[in-house]
Order: sequence, then C-alpha cells, then structure tokens
Amino acid sequence: MDLDLRSREILQWIVEEYLSTGEPVGSRTLSRRLEVSLSAATIRNVMADLMDANLIYSPHTSAGRQPTQQGLRFYVDTLMQRGELSAIDRAQIESKCHGDGHTVREVYDNASSVLSGLSSCVGVVLAPKIHKPISQIQFLKMEADKVLVVLVMRDGLVENRLIDMPGVTRDQLEQASNYLNARARGKTLVEL
Repeated sequence: MDLDLRSREILQWIVEEYLSTGEPVGSRTLSRRLEVSLSAATIRNVMADLMDANLIYSPHTSAGRQPTQQGLRFYVDTLMQRGELSAIDRAQIESKCHGDGHTVREVYDNASSVLSGLSSCVGVVLAPKIHKPISQIQFLKMEADKVLVVLVMRDGLVENRLIDMPGVTRDQLEQASNYLNARARGKTLVEL
C-alpha cells in the first residue's frame, strides 16, 4: 500500500496511541501530539482517507478512530521502529526457544517469556491449532446469550472463544459437548 508521509505519520500516531491507551484516537488528540502543526480538520481528512483504505475505523458515531487488523499489519510491516538484537539477547532467545527436547507448549511458553522480558511488555504466543488432534470440546454458558467454547488439544494446548448463542440452555450445551466429544476426540478440525 502506498501512503504519503502525512498519512503514514497519522496512522503511526493512531496505532501507537491506541496501543498505549486502548481507546479510539480523536483528531483533536492527534493535532496536539503531532510534531507538524496540522488542524483537526486536516487530520480528519487524512483519517477519512485511511478509513477508505481500511486501515482505521470508528467503533461508533463521533468516536475517535482505531486501527483495523489491516492497519495493525501495515504498522508492523512498514512503520514500526525495529531495533537490532544484541548477540547476548539473540543467544538467549535461541537457547530458550530451541525445540530439542522440549514439548511444543514449553517452546511457546519460553518464547513468550523471552519476548516479555526483552520488550518489558506482556508476551502472548498464539499458535494455529486446526491441525492438532482434539482431546475435548466444552461449552460453558457465560451470560444470557454468550457461550465460551473451549477446545483442548491432545498435546495440552487450549483454544477458547466467546461466541453469541442466544436462547441455548446449559443442558443443550452439555448435550452438544457430549455429542461432539464422542465424534471429535483424536481428530483435527480439518478432519471434522
């Protein structure tokens, strides 16, 4: 994607402010923070272009803007400042995350721990699980219309998602869990 310098700078500020606060970012906030003096109206025009490019969106009317998945990916690939690792840091990563003699879960845990230590931020490792055999499926009613789906893989990894399911009872969820467990155990999601 080809963005001009002003659009890149505004997108970078939106992403960084959103990651810092977790709140949508308004044009007035940006006009105070940018090194170049731009009016809130000019910033709103650039934000409209970024919305057209599907890099940011507004969660609701009159809210600020926050990055889309595509906007976050563009930021990571193009705008994020990257530093070089020292030889010591590189050796630490390699020693803790090398797969020899470790389970997949241990490698993921070590990778998360090392990244967290190096970045002074929370480390989270997500791994696709569609090719791993399923050990158990469980449905848990959380709210009136929300259900937590928990997939436990044979190697101990757990995947969970909160989904909308209005009108379902706990008994129905238990029946669904039993039914799926009888048929899914040992199979991958792709096989199912």
